[in-house]
Amino acid sequence: MRIGIDAKPLSWATEGGISVICSNLIRQLALQSGDHEIVVFSNGELPEIRHVEFRIVTLPGGLARYSGWELPAALRHYGCDALLSLSPEVYRHVIPTVLLVYDIYPMMYEQWLSPGFMFSMNYWRHRLQTRFRLASARRLEGLLALSQCTSDDFRHYAGKLDSPMRVALPGVDAELCHNTWTAGEAKRLVVEQLKIECPFFLYVGAINRQKNVQTIIQAHSFLRARTGLDVALVLVGHPNWPPIDAGDLNGRQGIVQLPWLSKRELGALYASAIALIHLSLYEGFGMTVLEAMSCGTPVIVSNCGSLPEVVGNAGVICEPSDVASVVDAMELLLFNPEEQARQSMLSSQRSANFSWENMAAIAIRLIEDVVHQ
Repeated sequence: MRIGIDAKPLSWATEGGISVICSNLIRQLALQSGDHEIVVFSNGELPEIRHVEFRIVTLPGGLARYSGWELPAALRHYGCDALLSLSPEVYRHVIPTVLLVYDIYPMMYEQWLSPGFMFSMNYWRHRLQTRFRLASARRLEGLLALSQCTSDDFRHYAGKLDSPMRVALPGVDAELCHNTWTAGEAKRLVVEQLKIECPFFLYVGAINRQKNVQTIIQAHSFLRARTGLDVALVLVGHPNWPPIDAGDLNGRQGIVQLPWLSKRELGALYASAIALIHLSLYEGFGMTVLEAMSCGTPVIVSNCGSLPEVVGNAGVICEPSDVASVVDAMELLLFNPEEQARQSMLSSQRSANFSWENMAAIAIRLIEDVVHQ
């Protein structure tokens, strides 16, 4: 069987979770393809995916031309038997198709956005895009969700689905966590190259309201005031919509902002942090939480979306607006080395349950099923 993969998100040249998922899933699909042939399509240059070989076809056009005309024509031209779409939408349905569903967070906007944001063009654009994706998904042969939470939410908003939807949990990028490092080596890289002094708490992801970064900043300020210690908060990522108030960051003591880093630098940050704090108001999966756990880093997360599903029995789970409980969790890990070591062990054990091999195997089985049904 010849499997086409729409890898358009990889050409966006972003450093977020979608790119990590796409590149690692494609690599593992190529390794597990067996008698199947993989053909990867995109409308832009793709980053190198090392140690595997597969055909790459670059097609012309922006979103509408590529998705509506060029990709369907290419699928027929190359004789593909099925399509795995890593793009969030399928414009034209010409062969049996499995869609990877990341999340549907714009449908949750009313739960955590103030009314003023509902007059924004971004608000309505995101909502309409998600409505279109839900409608187009109903006519596809198969759906692949990143978590049980995403699967349940998708079914709730999409209504009746005749096609099968399976859950395939992502793994962790092997290049991220250098398990052979000692704690001293990781901290030396953080201090000497990134100029960050320990101890520090860490957040990795977009700086926006969905990620609830303002509550993390508030909890950090309260911790510093309560303990009198110079504990830093390192924020790795770029601001995007919906933005937090500029006053949440301006003039705050002990906050270090960094852009996206190399995998080596990010792995060292994870390994050196007291804990990763991720209080998102909705997550389809929570890639950075799993990354931190795989580096043996304790995690403090919200009870929203898929985060409890990812964390399991590891980490501390809080209400996203309960600043006091977040501060208590931060203080416990800061002053109790035994508890930090216990949480570190739980993180490592939990992260071992996630693998790209398993995700790819589930994807291949679903593709085989929809072709042969």
